[in-house]
Amino acid sequence: PHRLARACAGGVRAGLVHRGIVARRRHVPGGAATSRAPPGPCGGPWWDGGVSDGTSGQGGASGGGDLGGGAPEGSGTGAAVDVLLPFYGDPGLLREAVASVLAQRERAWRLVVVDDGHPDPATAPWLRGLAGQDERVEYHRNERQLGAGGNYRRCVELARAPLAVVMGADDVMLPGYLSRVRDLHARTAAAVVQPGVVVVDGAGDRVRPAADRVKGLLAPRGRRPLAVAGEELATGLLHGNWTYFPSLCWRTDVLRRHGFRPGWEVVQDLALLLDVAASGEPLVLDDEVVFAYRRHGGSDSAVKAVSGSRFDEERRLLDGAAADMAARGWARAARAARWR
Repeated sequence: PHRLARACAGGVRAGLVHRGIVARRRHVPGGAATSRAPPGPCGGPWWDGGVSDGTSGQGGASGGGDLGGGAPEGSGTGAAVDVLLPFYGDPGLLREAVASVLAQRERAWRLVVVDDGHPDPATAPWLRGLAGQDERVEYHRNERQLGAGGNYRRCVELARAPLAVVMGADDVMLPGYLSRVRDLHARTAAAVVQPGVVVVDGAGDRVRPAADRVKGLLAPRGRRPLAVAGEELATGLLHGNWTYFPSLCWRTDVLRRHGFRPGWEVVQDLALLLDVAASGEPLVLDDEVVFAYRRHGGSDSAVKAVSGSRFDEERRLLDGAAADMAARGWARAARAARWR
């Protein structure tokens, strides 16, 4: 298992270095290996302005509430974090996603891949082979196709560790992802952690399309890590969902308690986050970049945007949210749900 993990780590790191997502190491005579930052569009590294040491944040005045708290240390399985990976998509991108989990510096994880009946003949044998070589890897194949929402709910049923990530099968964890989100949960009372994210395209090249520039404008301001909860969290999400759902790391008890509502196939992430906001439990927002979120034309949300079904779901969710927020007396959140 360790040789397998090292081989996958080398492969995924080489790809990320080539695409400028991870810094290239260089040797300094008489010293330790250091990193050469890939240049950004203005000549500096693309992560300039992010948190690099895990101790300080960027932004305005501090705020967002008390960060005190702590997550459970472990589980009966020995895993601190379950990486839940619902799959029905591009098999090549799935392999990159899996390799990025195997490459994590944090070793106390369990990877649970739930295949919703993908027809590719090579994927199932490959995943079963991985599971046979590394006991931390599990492969499940649904007897019947559940759809996106149903497969998400199946993943949550399989979660056992204190923390859980519902990762996209086309996304990439940078090597420090699990270490960072686990540390943030240990230091805060977060129900869910939103780490720093870089956006890549189908080829793995860094991009920042209009949707992601808008997300950056909508995200809460303040020194990070920043806790946001209640009406403030709901209002921000209803103005526009600034989170990157596959990068979120949840307390498993929170994920189980709220769950994914039946009836949603695209907006189940926003529905779940609104349920958390209504409960008063905090989301902690960080800006240390540890996750690569992929935007490409073959993604489920992109396909359903073309068909229009995504927007039908959004309208139904926002109509319901407006009524719910008004009933709670959250006038700002209710207005945000109506203004679209």
